[in-house]
This record gives sequence, structure tokens and C-alpha cells, in this order.
Amino acid sequence: MSVRASGRGAANAAPTSLENGRYRVTLDRNGDVASIFDKLVNRELLSAPIRLAISSDHPAYWPAWNMDFEQEQAPRRHGAH
Repeated sequence: MSVRASGRGAANAAPTSLENGRYRVTLDRNGDVASIFDKLVNRELLSAPIRLAISSDHPAYWPAWNMDFEQEQAPRRHGAH
């Protein structure tokens, strides 16, 4: 995996983690986000793992920020149980 610096400090990537000067994000064996640790406040931000899901998104209006209700209710393409 390759990560480019954004000018705000270096980032380090590994198969199950991504870390920069502020955050450390860790994935569990299921690929769920198991931890988001904020180094600035020395605090874990998640109370439980979260699952990311990919949805189809082709809204009739405002395609940059809107998702139609029917598409929101449809089965996820990836990542959902």
C-alpha cells in the first residue's frame, strides 16, 4: 500500500491499520473498523467496531449530496451482513 503525505504530516499504512500524527485507525479480521484512536486527546473514539458498506447512489436530484430513500433501503452491494 502506498500513502502520499498531504503536507500535514506523514501517514503510515499497514494491511490492518492507518496512522498519522493525529489518528490511528485499526481494522479487525472481518475488515470492520475496530478502533479510531485520537492521539491529540488520548481517547478511543469508538465504543464498538463499525462496518462500512458500499451503496448504489443515483439520486434523481442533487447528485453531489442526496441519496434517494429507495436506494438507502436497498441491500448494500458490499460489506453488510
